[in-house]
Amino acid sequence: MARQDEAAWRQAAGELAELCGIDVRHMRLPRQPLEPGFGSHVLATGYELADVFGPAGPGDGPHARDKALLARCRALYVRKAWLPRYLALNEAFLTHAGGRRLASPLSGEEMPVLGSMTVQHCQVTACLDQGRLVLLIGIGAVPVGLYHAAQGLFLCLTPMRLDIPAVLRTVLDHLTARPFAWMSWLRRAMEGGLRRAFVIGDNRPGHFLRQSLAYLDAEEERITAFARDGGVLVKVPEWCAMDPAAVLPFLAPLETLSTRAEGLTEVLLLAGFDAHRVYRFTVHRDAAWLRQRLAPMIDGARGRAGEGRRFRVMISLDAERERVSNAVEVFRFALRKLAEACAGQGSALEVVWDGWTVSGPPSARDRDVIARIEAMVAAITAGLPAPPALQRPVFGLSALEKVPELALCDLAITTLGTGAMVCSWLLQRPTIVYHNPGALSNRDYLDDGTAVDVDPRAIGAPPADDPLAIRHQRFTIALWGMEDALRRALGTRLAIRPECPHPDRPARQALPEGPDEVVRQAARDLAALCGLDPRFFRYPGRERDRAYDAGALADRCEIVDVFGPLGPGQGAHGADAALLDRIRRHYRHAAWMERYGALNAAFLPHEGGRTIPSPLSGGEASILGSLPLAQYQVTPCLDDGRLIVLIGIGYMPVGLYHPAENLFLVLTDYRLPMRQVLGTFLGHFLHHPRPWRDWLWRARATGLRRAYVIGDNRPSHFIRESLAYLDAQEEALLRFGRGGGLLVQVTDWCAMDPFAVIPALAPLDRLMLKGAVLTETLLEAGYDAHRVYRTNIQPGGDWLRRRLASRIGPDDGPVTGRRFRLAISLDAERQRVVNAVEVFRFVLARLGEACARDGSALEVVWDGWTVSGEAGPRDREVIDRIETMIAEITADLPVAIAAQYRIFGRDALAKLPELAGCDLVITTLGTGGVVASWLLRRPAIVYHVASAASNMADLDPATVVQVDQRAVGEPPPGDPLAGRHQRFTLALWGMEDALRRVMGDRLPLETGAWPGRGVDVASPA
Repeated sequence: MARQDEAAWRQAAGELAELCGIDVRHMRLPRQPLEPGFGSHVLATGYELADVFGPAGPGDGPHARDKALLARCRALYVRKAWLPRYLALNEAFLTHAGGRRLASPLSGEEMPVLGSMTVQHCQVTACLDQGRLVLLIGIGAVPVGLYHAAQGLFLCLTPMRLDIPAVLRTVLDHLTARPFAWMSWLRRAMEGGLRRAFVIGDNRPGHFLRQSLAYLDAEEERITAFARDGGVLVKVPEWCAMDPAAVLPFLAPLETLSTRAEGLTEVLLLAGFDAHRVYRFTVHRDAAWLRQRLAPMIDGARGRAGEGRRFRVMISLDAERERVSNAVEVFRFALRKLAEACAGQGSALEVVWDGWTVSGPPSARDRDVIARIEAMVAAITAGLPAPPALQRPVFGLSALEKVPELALCDLAITTLGTGAMVCSWLLQRPTIVYHNPGALSNRDYLDDGTAVDVDPRAIGAPPADDPLAIRHQRFTIALWGMEDALRRALGTRLAIRPECPHPDRPARQALPEGPDEVVRQAARDLAALCGLDPRFFRYPGRERDRAYDAGALADRCEIVDVFGPLGPGQGAHGADAALLDRIRRHYRHAAWMERYGALNAAFLPHEGGRTIPSPLSGGEASILGSLPLAQYQVTPCLDDGRLIVLIGIGYMPVGLYHPAENLFLVLTDYRLPMRQVLGTFLGHFLHHPRPWRDWLWRARATGLRRAYVIGDNRPSHFIRESLAYLDAQEEALLRFGRGGGLLVQVTDWCAMDPFAVIPALAPLDRLMLKGAVLTETLLEAGYDAHRVYRTNIQPGGDWLRRRLASRIGPDDGPVTGRRFRLAISLDAERQRVVNAVEVFRFVLARLGEACARDGSALEVVWDGWTVSGEAGPRDREVIDRIETMIAEITADLPVAIAAQYRIFGRDALAKLPELAGCDLVITTLGTGGVVASWLLRRPAIVYHVASAASNMADLDPATVVQVDQRAVGEPPPGDPLAGRHQRFTLALWGMEDALRRVMGDRLPLETGAWPGRGVDVASPA
């Protein structure tokens, strides 16, 4: 280095040290080794850590005693306060707006943002606080912390468990090693001379596909305007799992700089870029947007599919980490089983080989992994009886280049990673996933409806002499586990012949060959066990006979009801006084609840010998297992060698079905259509004889693996009761999982992600299913699948508020400022409010007037539909209706709405940050009422017909005001929807009266008519 350059370097180091408030000896200088006790490693370990959100705590340093500082950290960087600021900063960056600022908890002031910079996986935002440089270090949307070098202080601003010293070291290594580049950049920044650059890329391919690309898709207009107004895009090829310009053609004409990840920060610093990046921030809930963008490629590939019968499987080989010790044996076995099945149906087996994705030009490491995959492919295929009809390698390609081949696959077998994401999440192809359960990563990479996990019991330790056993969490896959996964993933698509001994498959008598005969034999076996005529069962070749269908059997059944309105009836059992007495004694509420609690307590510790009273025999019936079926929980038992079935809803025992006696004993006083309840069970049982027979055989022979099912199709019950049980039984559930139990999450029955609410359960072995396939999947896999739901554990919502404190923020109501935020939940699904548009226009006008007098800005949060899991056609229909109603309500309003937020279509958990900041919520009874009133305790107005009011326990009496029932009227004559959903009208005076009662002096309303409309809103009182 020339002496002139060396002098400039030393001057820059001195200026940077002065700006940071640290000793210049921490900087790396030319031809001068670091002195002992100085350097980035010292700075990154010798600082005070104050952690107000995470497990480390405030510490015992001088700043830990500053209660005001800690309170400001909580108030300014709690998630609900930070996210609006983060979104505003993103918007200001793209629109080239100046004056960006960040809150400084230390000084209590706003810090001007000098600029932003990408440093490896971190995003660093440089600010000035009272003349000193302060660095906000973030990862995606998460503010990791504020580093005040002058004070030797790191304020941790996230509850995420991160290696803070490693994160800080990453940034400080770069800062202290390149003082000239950083100081030159900071001088430009302080003079306002940085050019804005939007960085595209994420070193985690899954995050790039799900989040980085999604942000570009959502912000197409803003990105285009950003580049048009002088901004530049910076693409990092190795960090782009798909070429963004190929996915999003609007990017192609924009000015773009392409630079490798190595040296990225230096390029951005020396070019003088304010380099911002939005990544690891969820914009879209599912992959529908990306499928739409790639539709021409996907449809084109499927249109070019070859003629003839073929079956194509993709196998992704983990050749980089080499985690599967017996990979060659397992995948050779899988190909042999698939080839066998293909030969049986006259199909050609084709194989697509994958295992490594390369973004950009391949590196030496890429070439090494590719060579390993080729060696594994040769070893696998060398031992096959015959080679596959076609083999296509896609390893070494980018994710986008793989899409046409993977779109044609009938099955994918892959570890978690890019392969699983493209096949399952994006293309929704049946996907078998193999992994070490203890190392399970993000399940968001998978589509619940298409992914099948290899049974964790089939995952074993590597051999003792395995030379790689100590690295990469090596494991083996038992062949029965791969065979079992193939059978579950393919169902009837391809008949996989059972070959390997399965731990859940008892030894049984030889069955006649042929799939139809197997099902017929299963029907005969079940008929013998139940004492039913075999003609009631449905199977191939058995045409429907109305005299022998589920409805006919339910109609013929004798119903004995000692608790409810049906009475004992006129049948033989109705006259059995001893039977009726035993029903009353064993199934009266107090007696049953004691037994029910004991059964729940015995399930989680894996205890055996569970029984229920059998009023018919007078003895105890042995429980074989339990299964969810629609809203019911079905518990088959053996009573004197005959099958009986207990059907329940939550803690309530609905009835005991004795098929041999054609008898249904009602066990509750709750009024239900009992024949319909029985018909629901029989409709499934009689139409699926083989899975039910196999499940019952497993239960009687070797026992079933226990699974705890989490979910309730009623969102309010799930939030108040199912989650409450998980909260109360957290320790027992942890022991249950460690003892071999499985947690089953029914994604579309979980209004909140249970593993986000109770993170301690997330590492346990779990399976995610949709309600539509729940019973069939659990039957086929052989699970004793118990569920505790609709049972009141906690009287209030305090426990859930504690669990969600980091998402809700401080329990001090909405954020301060001159604004009034209103949430309106529109009943667009049932459309019960005939004049909803008129009513809510009136509400907005009245509140808009009041806000104008008060000097507040009116903000509106629109709600009306909660979606658990991926949105279906019905969800999209309701969402479209809500959008139409919003457009009609807001058209030509006489008042201004400062901001509008749409939260309908999200799950309940995702709605919390917006609803927690509301001053008022107007909602019908349901999920909206539970979240707003019971959980968040926000002032709420509830509108409904008194005769149709559901559980008022969903509401907090201290926060809720109900619309006066005198304001609830009949629908007008000729209303086309009057015959459905108890339609009604709301008089405007009723809504105004409710507004006055709930708001009090918070926002006074003037009396009189709605301006410009001449509507008299005077109350009849």
